[in-house]
Amino acid sequence: MGGKDITPKEDILETQQDKQALDNAKKKKSRVDYFGILSLQPGTVLTFLKDSSITCEVANERQVKFRDELTSLSGSALIIIKEMGYDWQQIHGAGYWCYKGKTLADLYNERDF
Repeated sequence: MGGKDITPKEDILETQQDKQALDNAKKKKSRVDYFGILSLQPGTVLTFLKDSSITCEVANERQVKFRDELTSLSGSALIIIKEMGYDWQQIHGAGYWCYKGKTLADLYNERDF
């Protein structure tokens, strides 16, 4: 083989319907309603995995209040990680914010259906 990468760099879509279906799938894949699934109400305090003295508070179904600002789990976690000296560009916030000693990601994965 010639070593050429034949993987397309972009999604190949034949119709507008295909594009809409792909866009919808990407949105669904990236958004998990951790607060709703785990029954975390506004006002619930979360602690940061690497330093439990750092907290945020559930504000609504998608945001937390962190340092008096509304932001996402990932947005707030990235601020903290960068302040700790890491040079990360992104972070999975649910893997770093904890409720009752467990990360939201672990709680989500442990739940029974």
